[in-house]
Amino acid sequence: MGRWKVPMELIIDEKKRKLAFIRRKECSLKKARELATLCDVNVFMIISSDYQKAPIRSYGLLEFCKDGKDNIEGELAKTKKRNLEGKHPKRSGFMDKLKEVAILNLKQKRYAEVLAYVEEAKNLWSELDGVINLEAVIKLRSMEGDKHYEVLGVSTKASNVELTRDYRKTMFVVHPDKCLEFSKAAIEATKRVRDAYRVLSDDDARRNYDHMFKSLSESPKNHHVGSLVVSSKRRSELSVIIIFRYMSNV
Repeated sequence: MGRWKVPMELIIDEKKRKLAFIRRKECSLKKARELATLCDVNVFMIISSDYQKAPIRSYGLLEFCKDGKDNIEGELAKTKKRNLEGKHPKRSGFMDKLKEVAILNLKQKRYAEVLAYVEEAKNLWSELDGVINLEAVIKLRSMEGDKHYEVLGVSTKASNVELTRDYRKTMFVVHPDKCLEFSKAAIEATKRVRDAYRVLSDDDARRNYDHMFKSLSESPKNHHVGSLVVSSKRRSELSVIIIFRYMSNV
């Protein structure tokens, strides 16, 4: 009995489609294993489908075609590690570089450059000590004007209980004891936090503050884009006020 050309189109019948998948999958895996053995290479197959009734769900997404699954995963991990080490040789060295860049740019009030470096550190090694604290200090230092609500990360309708809670959270992160290498900047940041809490926790002072800045917030001179507020007065200087809210569960 000879072989005939199979039409390349979707098999409508679900049972026939499942049977065809099983047979052809095994055939493909067999060829892949042969290639891995004969040529001494690591081979793996990714089998996926967007079709609603595809029978491959019971087989999983990834099929390794050689017993060396651990070898493949190990090679991928080594490659990723080499790429990271090629860019930043050591964590300690990177942190030293981060501190050096941060100190230099803080003196020159170039907060955007420091924040970009901090974001890179967080993406590479989120467990690095001091990165979160440094980020908080920089964001507080980069704010222009008396942005008391933004400093504490609360809404204009926040209660006194919420103010106290977020005040403690923010102070815990930016306290100079947590940022020994940036103690001067941390002291200035904590001063802003204390000033914000002092004004907002007093009913009369908060009422005067809200009245003072109500017209400013409604002015068409400020263009709101997401969480950034760009002042039209200094748009040429790209002066961006960074507004943040801490979601830390400290």
